[in-house]
Amino acid sequence: MTPDSPLNRSLLATVQILVPIDGERGRYSTGSGSVLTSKGHILTNYHVLVDTATGELFNRLGEVFIAVSPLDLRGEPDIAYRAEILEMRQADDLVLLQIVARSDDRPLPADFVMTRMPIGDSDTVRIGDE
Repeated sequence: MTPDSPLNRSLLATVQILVPIDGERGRYSTGSGSVLTSKGHILTNYHVLVDTATGELFNRLGEVFIAVSPLDLRGEPDIAYRAEILEMRQADDLVLLQIVARSDDRPLPADFVMTRMPIGDSDTVRIGDE
């Protein structure tokens, strides 16, 4: 498998979402997300950010952190970025996020680029295709 294979690009474009839970120091709601654009637009699930029993965000400030895998795909993901909520759709269980800063609130570098999820053509993609 080559470093630029669709499978490797998909793995690099899959990120971990961490949402601090208000009032529970050190606890997070976690889930995964898919990077849709090189500028850090991420699609994840509504239930990762919102307590579905109460309809309230787990974090009233809307804090969302993004952990990414190392480029060699070895080792644990590192919390690297902070994201903002762009849109939420409860009925579809979807949230669109965008990376806006590094996890320590330093600005993103001018040349910031994320590996994005390869998107297949729904007319030609088949079950089992990489």
